[in-house]
Amino acid sequence: MTDCGELRWFLGIHILRDRRARSIWLSQESFFEKIVRECQIDITGRLPEAPMDETELLLSNGKATASSTTRYQKKVGSILFSAVTTRPDIAFAAARLSQFCQNPDETHQAAADRVIRYLYSTRDRAYGLMARIKVQPLSCVLVTRPLQTTHWTVRAHRATFYAIWRCSSLESE
Repeated sequence: MTDCGELRWFLGIHILRDRRARSIWLSQESFFEKIVRECQIDITGRLPEAPMDETELLLSNGKATASSTTRYQKKVGSILFSAVTTRPDIAFAAARLSQFCQNPDETHQAAADRVIRYLYSTRDRAYGLMARIKVQPLSCVLVTRPLQTTHWTVRAHRATFYAIWRCSSLESE
């Protein structure tokens, strides 16, 4: 195994780490630019401020072509990946769009394009994980049975938690 240094990229996600502030930021800026390029989405003009508009998406009356369905599924797959990894703000839109993957029409394509345009317009945003707990022990008590108690100490370290158990039987007063 070779140490390649600190992790910078993983699955198209740019990882920015600030050890002093005990924070990690996950950004998909380059992924959004790639989606716009590959799906040939027009980003000229005013970009949306919300992932979806207020009009309801309805089932299609016609039959979508295989190429149209594949193109829509690729868009929705990219949107779902973003919603699950770094962009929970588009989770509703992703779930709604995924309902039409079998037979999308042009309104569904336009709605998917809007979400991708929204992601592009907000590509400078990143998902942040920050530790707000100081590295001081927290004492916790768990009562397992009457007259018997298990004590343990939990410490926060680098935004992850680990527990150290120190078991002892104590009689209650």
